[in-house]
Amino acid sequence: LMHLYFYLKHKMPFFASKKSNPHDLVEDVVSSLKALIPSKDKPNETQKKSEKSGDLDRSLRSLHSKLHDNDPSSEMVAQLCHEIYSQDLIVYLIASIPLVDFENRKDIIESLCTLGRQKIGARMPTVEYIYDKPDDTIFRLLQIYSNVDAALHVGILLRDFAKIPDLCSLVLLSEHFFEFFDLIQSPIFDVST
Repeated sequence: LMHLYFYLKHKMPFFASKKSNPHDLVEDVVSSLKALIPSKDKPNETQKKSEKSGDLDRSLRSLHSKLHDNDPSSEMVAQLCHEIYSQDLIVYLIASIPLVDFENRKDIIESLCTLGRQKIGARMPTVEYIYDKPDDTIFRLLQIYSNVDAALHVGILLRDFAKIPDLCSLVLLSEHFFEFFDLIQSPIFDVST
């Protein structure tokens, strides 16, 4: 029964996402995440989470499937990655990790891990993006790690990023490196991280 579900979800066109254009897909995810993330203008205002959550669920699943279902060298994935970088989706995904539910968190982490491994020729554009915006990306993950609900997922992502030499050296050479010693002493620290 599960095989039928996955077959219908991924192979049948009438079950496919309505957003086939990478620009529209990324724009939908960004707008859903912006609505979820508290801003400086309305820090205490709560949104209608159930309504926004449904849009976010659909958008994240569609993004996740587009990143995973296609051939990594395809033009569609390249366009999608370009839109992700140009609209700063990575920053919004990382900022939303403690705000979303377990399933969405899982989709975000899997998508970010896939993006981190994405290569275009000899370049790794996601690594370059993270390297250019460390405070909004990798060092923000260190702050989020103190959140008990998000620690498991953030640990997976940090572990995946630590395998990339450029990101590893970025952390090792920063003043944020010493935050790891505080995290190690924390009761939420996962040994596998």
